[in-house]
Amino acid sequence: MRIDATTLRRGSLSLLVVLCAGLLLTGCRRQPKGTPGLPLGALDVRVFGARGDGRRDDTAAFQRALKQAGGFGGVVVVSPGRYRLTAPLEIAGAALMGVRPGGFPADEETLPVLEVDHALGPVIRAGAAATVEGLMIRFPHRADAELPRPPAIELSGIGITLNGLKVEAAWDGIVADGVSNIGRLSMRDIFLSNCFHHGVVITHTLDVAHLDHVEVWSPDPRARKGASIGFRFGKNDQMQAVNLFAFGMTLGFMFEAEEVEPGKFESTYGDFANCATDQCTRGIKIEGPARLSFSGGTFLNHLESLLADHPEAMLRFSGAEFKSNGGVAGHLRKAGRAIFSGSIFRRFYGAQDRPRIVAGEVGSLVVSGCVFDPTGPGIKFEPGVARAVVSGTIFEATEFPAFLEHEAHPGQLLLDGNIISD
Repeated sequence: MRIDATTLRRGSLSLLVVLCAGLLLTGCRRQPKGTPGLPLGALDVRVFGARGDGRRDDTAAFQRALKQAGGFGGVVVVSPGRYRLTAPLEIAGAALMGVRPGGFPADEETLPVLEVDHALGPVIRAGAAATVEGLMIRFPHRADAELPRPPAIELSGIGITLNGLKVEAAWDGIVADGVSNIGRLSMRDIFLSNCFHHGVVITHTLDVAHLDHVEVWSPDPRARKGASIGFRFGKNDQMQAVNLFAFGMTLGFMFEAEEVEPGKFESTYGDFANCATDQCTRGIKIEGPARLSFSGGTFLNHLESLLADHPEAMLRFSGAEFKSNGGVAGHLRKAGRAIFSGSIFRRFYGAQDRPRIVAGEVGSLVVSGCVFDPTGPGIKFEPGVARAVVSGTIFEATEFPAFLEHEAHPGQLLLDGNIISD
């Protein structure tokens, strides 16, 4: 039988059409109705049996999908819905990604929801090279919600990425396991609503960690009854953090010492920009040999906005606002060096007899180009201050002194070039 070129071309074209149709049909069978197009090589959790109706247990479907994705660094996509989970999910070398419409995941609930129905461990344990994105993790609202239980996300590996997440009613939100190196951690656009113990705990980042636009927002008054902390930091090397916000916690930011070997303690060193606290009992507390630079930011608290209590702490604040209604705005019980430049110290009401800054055992203190509003004394120098310079600063008070206990101070004090209201 003789086949001419035209017939061959027609046959090839027909075969190509059949093959393409088959591929399209196969793809349609793998993508449930209503699911957007998936990334190349992605797995849809519904293909593995998840229902997303908030009633059926979808744990096994997630575990199967993540196990398969982890074998080749794949992506598991979560369609809109409510997925009930009764056991922890383990992610390493893979991504769990929800469909993420809209912007910052705060007020509107547009994300796929993981409904937590267990206390067997963290909702998600993120290992090395894990990505979690575009999901809401919701704990049940109940009368004993503030009782201890495992965290929403536990960090246990290097190179983890968390992006576009919302966590609601957690005891602990996002917590490092305290053992693993979680260096190169990246967290962005995360909203933690009503955390009753810790919002974020980061420690043991043995190289640069990056946090951007993370809010711990706890208007529930039960969050302030205990020792709730918005952001708790241990040993972290060259942390880069911007736009962190703690609202309604007992303490906004904690920097503590971590024992890295017997008798040797380290803490966080890094840069923090445009961070803030509001309606917290206290703003920033430093109990370790931290080396911190804060630029910008507003710290509005009931008691101290800054409480430093370690002789090796080195602190720099520029362009910040400190407001403490019921106490001292900046209490330097112990610090190696503390520098305040271009900052404002103010009070709305209460405790007008208390100084804005109390300097205790401080090696070197510099206050330059700042403004102290008229609702209280300025700076109190206790005998432990070794050296201090206050210059180019305005003290607006007419009925309160700018300086206390400075005239016969045993240390070296240079108080010059300031404007002090009569």
